Amino acid sequence: MNDMLLQVEPLIPALRRYARALMRNAASADDLVQDCLERAVSRWHQRRDGNTRSWLSPFFTTSPSISSVNRRRAAST
Repeated sequence: MNDMLLQVEPLIPALRRYARALMRNAASADDLVQDCLERAVSRWHQRRDGNTRSWLSPFFTTSPSISSVNRRRAAST
């Protein structure tokens, strides 16, 4: 658990910035980051050595929150 905290905690500000850019709403962005981190914690045992940031990125792109935003944006164009 300590290893995970040391690797993930420094990435949180960048994750929040990325989520705000994707969601265009601070509250939704925070929800997305929380969802991403919850999924990362539950799957930490599956992680292989390497770049933690790149390991976290699929959690953003496969999040149900992102899917709903993408559908709304596609419908509005």
